[in-house]
Amino acid sequence: MRHKRDGAASLILLCWLVYACSYLGKLNYAANITPIMAHYGVNHAQAGLVSSYFSVTYAIGQVVNGIFCKRYPLKQVVFGALVVSATVNLAVAFAPAFWMIRFLWMVNGFATSLLWPCLVRLLSETLDKKDLGKAVIAMGTTTASGTFAIYGISAGFALFDGFKWVFVLAAAVVLSVAVYWLWVADKKIGGVVRTEEAETPLLKKQERVSPGKALFICVGMLALYGVFTNLVKDGLSGWVPSILKEEYGLGDSLSILLTLTLPMVSMFGSALSVRAQKRIPDFVLLCGVLFGLSGAVLFGVTAGLQAGALVPIFAGFAMVCLFMATCNSVITSMFPMFMKGKLNSGMLAGVLNGFCYVGSTLSSYGLGALADHFGWQSVFSVLTAVCLGCLVLAAGYWGGKRILKRA
Repeated sequence: MRHKRDGAASLILLCWLVYACSYLGKLNYAANITPIMAHYGVNHAQAGLVSSYFSVTYAIGQVVNGIFCKRYPLKQVVFGALVVSATVNLAVAFAPAFWMIRFLWMVNGFATSLLWPCLVRLLSETLDKKDLGKAVIAMGTTTASGTFAIYGISAGFALFDGFKWVFVLAAAVVLSVAVYWLWVADKKIGGVVRTEEAETPLLKKQERVSPGKALFICVGMLALYGVFTNLVKDGLSGWVPSILKEEYGLGDSLSILLTLTLPMVSMFGSALSVRAQKRIPDFVLLCGVLFGLSGAVLFGVTAGLQAGALVPIFAGFAMVCLFMATCNSVITSMFPMFMKGKLNSGMLAGVLNGFCYVGSTLSSYGLGALADHFGWQSVFSVLTAVCLGCLVLAAGYWGGKRILKRA
């Protein structure tokens, strides 16, 4: 049998559409956090707490759903998750009190946590190994694409003080994608035909490669790096609009619009991860190098805040977002898909993405509270220390591997 590449590309595109559009329904709160604070009269810590609630339920859901997604009927579960997210967004748009948003966003977090492990499981079980690199690149752009779209939409509505309509629009788009998924999913999956030599996680027991201690150490290191990756990545994407407004006096719409450049740069992260992994095959070492580069840039950003140099600071934000997007792609896409046949890709994707959202929880509430008490310069000092600390961990990991090889 010959592989139908158009079938593989069509399935990848469908999964890309589902996950990219899901960001409209889960990132719109972060994109509109500045006008939401003004509308409800809450401070950074209170506003950040909503994102933290989301991140907690999302992280728990990622781990739980990653473990059990092997048993899920994928078509129905993905459809249900999108419908719940759309319903929550509509409820938030008309919520009369701020405290209601906190609990609605918790529900949204758990519902959308179903998507990533299910989609990664679907792709890893359906595609040939030669198509997985394309899936990694495509799925790695979903975060940046969805972020770009929702920040662009939010910037437009901010001109008319209409942030609530962003939630209405997100609900409509997510619901439409849910209906489309239900309509075409079976056809797209059935359109992919594997070659006879294709590898698959559904190998016979005797053909499986038993995961050794080195693999579990690698998983543990990547889980830890996932926490720090999203701490830095979401710390920038979530709070840059507030930084631009408070430190440089820019308006809400312009602040959000400038922040759009960050996900645009981040779109190149998945492609960079595939190229970089060919140069540095070890996933942990690759992430360590990316953290080291980010730490060096953030050190310059911290110094730039004192000088008030907006352009160099924003360029630094963009570089760090690129490095962290690359690291995120390695941890949540490349590593799980490339480990098929050794570990359950869906479970691995869910667990690692769950740890990533522990970092998201810390970034939304923790960095907001830190900014309230000590200012934004202290926030960047902490992020710099985190990145350089991860570089030290990678050096220790590399040294330990060399010692074990010699023993």
